[in-house]
Amino acid sequence: MTTFPETLSNFKDEVEKTDDDGTLQIYSYKHCDNNSSDELKRCRGVVYNGEKLLVRSIGYTSELSPSEWNSSINNNNNNNNNNTQKYTFYHSNEGTLIRVFYCEINTKWYVTTHRKLDAFRSRWGSAKSFGELFEEALGNNGMSIASLTEKLDKRNVYLFLISSTSQTRMVCAAPEKIYVLHVGTLVEGQTYSVDYSVGIPVPFPIQLGSNDIAAYTESLDPRYYQGVIAFSSSGDQIKIVNTNYKIYSQARGNEPSVMFRYLKIRNNSTYNRMMFDLYPDYKTNFVAYENLIYKIAKTIHSAYINRFVNKQQVVVSQEEYRFVKECHSFHIKDREHNKVTLAFVLSVLSMPEYVSTLNSIIKKMKT
Repeated sequence: MTTFPETLSNFKDEVEKTDDDGTLQIYSYKHCDNNSSDELKRCRGVVYNGEKLLVRSIGYTSELSPSEWNSSINNNNNNNNNNTQKYTFYHSNEGTLIRVFYCEINTKWYVTTHRKLDAFRSRWGSAKSFGELFEEALGNNGMSIASLTEKLDKRNVYLFLISSTSQTRMVCAAPEKIYVLHVGTLVEGQTYSVDYSVGIPVPFPIQLGSNDIAAYTESLDPRYYQGVIAFSSSGDQIKIVNTNYKIYSQARGNEPSVMFRYLKIRNNSTYNRMMFDLYPDYKTNFVAYENLIYKIAKTIHSAYINRFVNKQQVVVSQEEYRFVKECHSFHIKDREHNKVTLAFVLSVLSMPEYVSTLNSIIKKMKT
């Protein structure tokens, strides 16, 4: 059973240990949204040594639509609480946050993600780990992890954003070369600051006030930006998400495999079209999957007819048998009217609960 630090004991059901290297442990919330408590929002990738909190994070980033942002600003204005000057705005880029900090206990520099103490053991959608991608991005800036850490103050925690690649992108187009931005520093592990220079490019602030940000966010092209990030003087952050980006990200989903995501949404005509828009290079793959699915349906339909109509002995894989069984369960509910046609088999292959099974059959056919 996971042992939680005393300071996290109130969140045992909501927080999980995501990594442990024997010296340090990292904890993150299982789920968090705009309505979660401030205490839970802070539990994103917090690093402990036993009971001692060593590295806090900037926590959960609340997300608002442009209209929700306008409403919050208008409410503040109506309450004579104008906080226009309290926010600094930056473009919100797709990418992965990397934290770099020094641990005096085992005298080593850590390169971490929110969930892993070693970014070289964390990956999403790519054969390369986030550590390798960070190293590559630094290399494009004429640096290495070793040369970077030589410049860093061991008392601070440094935050870097590595851009997405063609394998890790969601909605935004991947840059020609992966890049890295220094997006902030936790001074002595506590106070967030953008004033520290470490020789890595930093984001440029958007020179607009709070009342203009919603319209500006909606004007952005989702192929390049998610929206806008607002940083308050107290260190809180809010992401104002472009509406079109939000819609496309819902179609894309948080699924590392583009092709597996396609299997999940292929019968949703809106999401299907969006996947073709997002991944034109995958068009041939999507069409090939449809042809394979039709071929699988014909195989299953033939096996069903031979087994239950022609009363012949048939041999199918375990995965194919699940579909044959589903078809027969449908038929025996109303033998007169529930006929197992090829069209019905195709509809069964499209059922959400069978996506993983269908994916397994496709993988075997491709090998």
